[in-house]
Order: sequence, then structure tokens, then C-alpha cells
Amino acid sequence: MACNNKKPGNKIVTRDSLVAKAFKPLSGAESLQVVHDIDSIDYDYLFKRKTNIWLSKLLNNSGLTWTNFRLTDFEKRNSEVERDDTLSKKFLDDYAGILEWSPDSSYLLDLGSYNREVKKDKAGKTHLEVIDFENEIRLYDVIAKKSKRLFFNGTASSTWDGHWADSSQVALVGVSDTSNSHHPDTLLWLIDVKNNFFRTYKYSKR
Repeated sequence: MACNNKKPGNKIVTRDSLVAKAFKPLSGAESLQVVHDIDSIDYDYLFKRKTNIWLSKLLNNSGLTWTNFRLTDFEKRNSEVERDDTLSKKFLDDYAGILEWSPDSSYLLDLGSYNREVKKDKAGKTHLEVIDFENEIRLYDVIAKKSKRLFFNGTASSTWDGHWADSSQVALVGVSDTSNSHHPDTLLWLIDVKNNFFRTYKYSKR
């Protein structure tokens, strides 16, 4: 479902129309308006749909506001190659702790089975053990029975957790140090999984 944002002159900006407009040739003023609209709609998704509660706990900031985040990038990525995938009960049971269902159960977000193995302790209880620094965030389309890579973390970045803002918008929080400064930025990535529309926000605790 597209989110609506009322603008002066009774114009309504929807997420779908914004994605289409954002990647056309724009004047300086139009580009600034697109950035404003992206920021405004994302605020609606996060702070009017209670995703901010999840963010506050994850970032340990009880006074969290939208001013803590600054939009630094947005892009419409090419679709990753999909593969046929049927979710087995064993997979769902083994990795339940790092799987997030969309509100309508049409998508499943896999936050890290890529770099984890199921292990058993001496008592026979199973747990997940990290076996690699690199990790993949994978998206399963339950209805189509397909999956694709949504996000990849190398040695310079990591994802802490993920949350569905609605049935097509995913929020990921993690860190990235692409400049090798040893002072990684804490980032919020918002992803429209239907339109492959990625937005990156830099977090600052003020």
C-alpha cells in the first residue's frame, strides 16, 4: 500500500510516484523537493507506525526523534537474481530467531542464516553459531516461492537487526566504515522491497 503525503496545493505525493520521479532529470529545486518528500514519507512510516519504538530500544535512545537521522543517499537498485526457494519447516525452526515475517506474511526477511550454522551443545540443545564475518540479508517471497539477496555485509559493515515498517518496507540498522577510518557510522537503511528503492540515513545521538 502506498503512503500518501499531503503537500501544498492539495497535491498528494505517493511512494510509488516518488520512486518514479526521483530518477528522472530534475532541476536543483526539484531535487531538493524529492529529498524533502522522501524524508517526510519515511518519517510517517517510522514514527507514525511505531517502528520508532523498535529503533529506540535498538539504539538505546529513549529520547529518539527523527532529527537524529539524516538522509545521505537514495537509489533504485537493479533487481538481484532470484532463485526458486521453498521454505522448509526445518529451516524455519532452526533459524527462527533471525527470521522476520512481514505483517501480511507474504515476505520473510532472513537476517543471517548465510553466516550461521546450527550447533548442538552437550545437553543436545541447538543454537546458532556465527562462522563468517560476511553476511547476507535475504528476502523470501513466500507466495512466488522465490528468494533474492536484499543486502550484503562485508568486513566494513554489519547489520544489527531488521524490522518491517509495513508489508513492503524493511528497516535495517547497522554500521558501515567504507572509508576504513575505524570510526564506523551507525546507519538506518530503509528498503521498499517491491520497488527496490533503498534509502540510507546516518544516525547521530544528539
